Amino acid sequence: VVRNVKKMVPPFELPGAEEMVMAVTFDEQDGRTTVTVRTTFATLAQKATHVGAGMVEGLSLALEQLDTLVMERRT
Repeated sequence: VVRNVKKMVPPFELPGAEEMVMAVTFDEQDGRTTVTVRTTFATLAQKATHVGAGMVEGLSLALEQLDTLVMERRT
């Protein structure tokens, strides 16, 4: 269980790609939490590599799973 976390920066590596930084921020307001994911790439080519490898779809699926988990635990 993660509690009172404002920001997480998990390590992420894709073979053949340069290092990138992905910051995940949780902001709570009026009992609702907004999750913001900000990814910084070293180059546009690096971004293209990650997007081409399915990063957007994978992250979207992970956030949907997180939303489902949170909703299940509310009931």
